[in-house]
Amino acid sequence: MNYDNYRKILTISHEPDIHLSNSEQVHLDQCLSNLYQICHIPLVLNCTLLSLSSYSNSTNVNRESIRINHYLRVRQPRKFYWMRNIKQMYLNLRLPKDQTEQMSANLIEFHSCKRLPYSARISIQQIKPILLVYFIEEQSLKLNIRGENCLLQLIFSSDINSNEQFQKGMYYKWSDEGHIRSTTIQFDIDYQISKEHCFV
Repeated sequence: MNYDNYRKILTISHEPDIHLSNSEQVHLDQCLSNLYQICHIPLVLNCTLLSLSSYSNSTNVNRESIRINHYLRVRQPRKFYWMRNIKQMYLNLRLPKDQTEQMSANLIEFHSCKRLPYSARISIQQIKPILLVYFIEEQSLKLNIRGENCLLQLIFSSDINSNEQFQKGMYYKWSDEGHIRSTTIQFDIDYQISKEHCFV
């Protein structure tokens, strides 16, 4: 299937929800081209820990974050360790073959473990359809993969340097415990596409 057919069967939302001009459509097509390049090939995502935060109604968010950080360290050390020690992820995106199918993904977290000679890995089950949103002012396409307690967001810009083939994204993890459910650990994502996998 060629790329024009993929564009017809993919569901893409626009922000704001307006009709695209010809120039805006060109930028979207470039974003989609960058997306197509990473589909159907094994991809390793590098994860860099950015922050641990709490989205509470407390007036002092920093104090709340410190309290939850302390709780995870002292009361739930194993949970805290696994939540924040994600070093890489494996991703394989698959485009739909026709309008009866949806985009799908295999996603695996690789956690560093100093006590083991290898990295532990956890498969992430996709619980919602993959969401594609094109942000007109930013000229970027964002792809969201939703897991049980996580969200992977890959960002495809129309301004990417084709010589570098670098892409960016964010990964969010949050606790499954009710009283600290608003705790979110945020990772910066980057990866590089091998030259042999680039489409001409």
